[in-house]
Amino acid sequence: NGSSWVPAGLLVEGAATNELLQSANLANAAWTNFGSGAAAPVPTANAAVAPDGTTTAASIAFPAVTVANTYSTTYQGKSAGSSATYTGSIYLRGSVGGETVWIMSSPDGVAFASTACVLTTSWQRFQVSRSNTSGVTEYFHIGINLRDGAQSAKGAQTIYAWGGQRELGSSATSYIPTGASAVTRAAETVQLTGTALAAVQGVQGEI
Repeated sequence: NGSSWVPAGLLVEGAATNELLQSANLANAAWTNFGSGAAAPVPTANAAVAPDGTTTAASIAFPAVTVANTYSTTYQGKSAGSSATYTGSIYLRGSVGGETVWIMSSPDGVAFASTACVLTTSWQRFQVSRSNTSGVTEYFHIGINLRDGAQSAKGAQTIYAWGGQRELGSSATSYIPTGASAVTRAAETVQLTGTALAAVQGVQGEI
């Protein structure tokens, strides 16, 4: 009939641990705000409605970062439990749209994996992956760091952030809220009744 049809999906995920503390509240002291050659970012708690519908997203006011090798970031560091790829992710949106910040993973402020985050006034989830070394603290940053050649100078801007996550693996899984400690999501399983199983195994119709 000419209409588009998208089949419903069922997401079943394995176990995962969000290592970032106070993942929804980036104004909490678990997150460090620091600048070098530029002012530190200024976060404000409970400044906007988050993707989950609660007023728990923080605003983060970044200063202008325009001079080579200067930076202003909000970050949290975690030691790698194994030599493997870890992925950091976070929900971001702009206050007016068009803002650009970077999310970064770095052990030393010299070696970077970074993702440019071009913001709109709608929430988007961004992620960055990097191979970590066991026992070495890796820092997950949001902001601007001109020591990273992939980044460019930016004027002052205010963004909103919520739902930070750092987990083992090469891609982000569903958000796992945390408080004062890391939280692990158990591996998920699916149980179907006989009727539901028969429906799943049946022949799908076509439009």
